[in-house]
Amino acid sequence: MHASFVPALLLSLIPTPILADIAAPPVVATVEAERHFTTNALDGPVAVSDWYTLLRGTLVHDAALDGGRLRIEARLEATRYDDTDIEDDRSGQVSVELLRKLTPSVEAKATVSLAASDVGDDITIGQTVIGTRVRKLIPGGVLQLGADLGDGATLVATASAGSEQAGRTRIDGLSGSYRIEPDRLQADASLKYARTLGRLRYGGLVAARHLRPEHIGFPPSALGANMFGAQIEGAASAKDGATLQVAAGVQFLDGEFGIYRKARLAYEISGLMPIGKTFALRGGTFARFETADTDDPLASWLRRLQVEATLRAAEPLLLAAGLYREVKQNVLLENRENGAGAYAEATCDLGDAGTLAMRIDWSRTHRTVIEERYDTVDVKLAYRKKL
Repeated sequence: MHASFVPALLLSLIPTPILADIAAPPVVATVEAERHFTTNALDGPVAVSDWYTLLRGTLVHDAALDGGRLRIEARLEATRYDDTDIEDDRSGQVSVELLRKLTPSVEAKATVSLAASDVGDDITIGQTVIGTRVRKLIPGGVLQLGADLGDGATLVATASAGSEQAGRTRIDGLSGSYRIEPDRLQADASLKYARTLGRLRYGGLVAARHLRPEHIGFPPSALGANMFGAQIEGAASAKDGATLQVAAGVQFLDGEFGIYRKARLAYEISGLMPIGKTFALRGGTFARFETADTDDPLASWLRRLQVEATLRAAEPLLLAAGLYREVKQNVLLENRENGAGAYAEATCDLGDAGTLAMRIDWSRTHRTVIEERYDTVDVKLAYRKKL
């Protein structure tokens, strides 16, 4: 599976807000603890039930500068299974962001980050499961330049680059380690224009992406590509809080060695409809090339439809339920992955004491060529607190 290590820019309806208030909030620390029960700890056709604990922590410090802001952020996350320890994961990330006003109407933002992870996974052969583990180092950077053009118009240029440096993979039951995961390089560039007229917003985006993985094995487990995209965007909001956002355009994928070359219509539509003061409906659909979360050496064509309903049952209690359906078609391999799922969640705001949430997820996966079918149920109890 490919890792996503720099921001996806080819189909972004709302850009990172660079032209924004730069007042610096105080230091904010957040801790989150989750306890899960899952019927499919291996996330595959071999169903193994287990309990696991997920811990997250973030620390954000903002410092006001003369005409700008400095933000330093650190994140830690760890997952530990009671029995299926081959799936234990650990990761951390540190980023530094500098925002600077160059002129009254032009801002620049630069971000550098470094992430590290220790990821457990498995190789499944029939009913036999073999644990694997690999460490990765992921440096990256993003540079943005935003200009206020006046009359409600903005122009934002973004360039980013990152590399995923994978170590050697350790396999349970075998001595030594093996070169299985390739190193990857990804670079992105985009130019976005947007204009706001009251409750309407419209604009356009052009973007490019270069992917260059290390070749391991024959045929290689991962192939490089160049991607190009162009789209128009629009959004509208009503006085009652209803919103509609639409983006449509073309994405062109040019695979390494000329193995694949095709342009496809990409789109993203999302909406929110409040009904009264306590009930709301949300929905969305999109179609795009997916180069990060795919089992294909190059990419997949991903389509997804999702709906959600929320109910404010009481001032501190929010109830939510949703459904989704997605189809992920590999562009080189013939396999297609059909997915569907549903969830229900209750979140209680405890004020200064934090937030408590309980969630139940169900998902069904069908991989066509290898004919794998499996269901997963995950029950979560989570506590979140800002310090």
